[in-house]
Amino acid sequence: MFKAPRILDSEQANGLTYKPVKSYEAAAGVRLIPVSYEEIPSLALELPVVFLPSHNSMPHVMLGLNDNSAALDSKYRWKMRATPAYLNIYPFALSNLEDGTKAVNYDSEAPHFAGKGKRLFTNDGQSTETLEGIKSQLVNFNRAIKQTGSLVEQLRKDGLLTSRRFKRMADGQEENFEPVVELIDEEKLNKLPAETLSQYQQSGIMKLLHSQIASLQNLDRLN
Repeated sequence: MFKAPRILDSEQANGLTYKPVKSYEAAAGVRLIPVSYEEIPSLALELPVVFLPSHNSMPHVMLGLNDNSAALDSKYRWKMRATPAYLNIYPFALSNLEDGTKAVNYDSEAPHFAGKGKRLFTNDGQSTETLEGIKSQLVNFNRAIKQTGSLVEQLRKDGLLTSRRFKRMADGQEENFEPVVELIDEEKLNKLPAETLSQYQQSGIMKLLHSQIASLQNLDRLN
């Protein structure tokens, strides 16, 4: 999604202004969007949710099997009831620097920075209220993603993730969808020790797993 990512620097971007944009054109052609554990139940009602082994098995919502997104209309408006937080915080993201700190990145080619908008920095280089609000959203999302990573580690430890390759139609021919994804192995889930199942129920994990399993009913929407 990020065509021209840059670190948001108060010196280089002092005059930069930002305005919200209703269009999700940046997501056109994007097939998978990372999501946190807390987003799964709402997104799974309308779109498939899978785990990506190529991204530390983090959960992703599937927008399409081809370049046509099932979640966007012809004007790039979002059609589903729930919107992934990753899209709502675009064109911003947090990145890790070599010294262990984090920096705000932004897509310098995003339409959010064209025309009139609210300034992100004051004349003396301090963050404006607008930028502080954006930072808060980024921190909350990254915290949720970190917690999701811990959940995925538990699922892998319990042997609940199994590889699956989806098929798609392209030019009238059936071919493999890339990349390979992982799903919850329902049979192994049902065979977990009673104590583990009880912990899953009490912690709310079981609801998430059932949501992911049920979300696969939405695969037909992607063709």
